Amino acid sequence: MVSAATFGTYGKDDYSTTDFNYAPIQTDQPDPTTLTTADFNNCGALDAPTLGTDSVLNTSTFVTNNYNTFTLNATGLGWIIVNGWTMLGVRSEEDYVTNGSQPTTDERITVHCSEAAGTGNDPKLIVTFTLPVTGNYAFIM
Repeated sequence: MVSAATFGTYGKDDYSTTDFNYAPIQTDQPDPTTLTTADFNNCGALDAPTLGTDSVLNTSTFVTNNYNTFTLNATGLGWIIVNGWTMLGVRSEEDYVTNGSQPTTDERITVHCSEAAGTGNDPKLIVTFTLPVTGNYAFIM
């Protein structure tokens, strides 16, 4: 049983001139082993998607060359597939908040993705879990 988890993305660049929030979302590309250009929009509901954390991060504290880490909430924990692929992404509030406004400048951050060469900067999911107790036990005192 999964009891806690953190999801971290390794910061690459910060091109934001105005700080904004960003948060983890569940992705749903058809093939978890291959990311294609057709998958760009498989990132939850277009407006007001469900977020996997109660504490979004802000670009004012975004770090490059290190991990930016989210603590997953109950929803995010439910996205973890113990015997399969857990597919997570990160979206900006400029993208997921339905407020009718769009950025007027180049507002973005970039992070290293799992498809990039090498593994030193891959996103990481750290899961705390307990193993199920099986079998019959007798205690004699």
